[in-house]
Amino acid sequence: MKTLQRVNIPKAVMEATFNWVYFYDEISPFVDEAILAHPLKTRAIAEARIKTDSIDSNTLAHLLRSGLTPKAYTPGFETRDLRNLLRFRIALVKVTLKRVVDTLIL
Repeated sequence: MKTLQRVNIPKAVMEATFNWVYFYDEISPFVDEAILAHPLKTRAIAEARIKTDSIDSNTLAHLLRSGLTPKAYTPGFETRDLRNLLRFRIALVKVTLKRVVDTLIL
């Protein structure tokens, strides 16, 4: 990432995948605008017969140059942190509730 500090990159686009959060957080300080492409609205990639990373990245680059990249919502760090905390709490409640029910049944 240190090489990006020397280059002025105005925009970066990425596909919304499982690990988009890490890449988005890492690239954001180095670009003017980081765009998360909406996966369902990016029909050129979704309906492609041949799917490879190089073809998908070329398609995203073309959509970015054309200004046609459908943007997905990217919550801020605080919102993502609260969501993760809530997910963890829900998981704990489910485990605790399951243990209570199992204890009552046995």
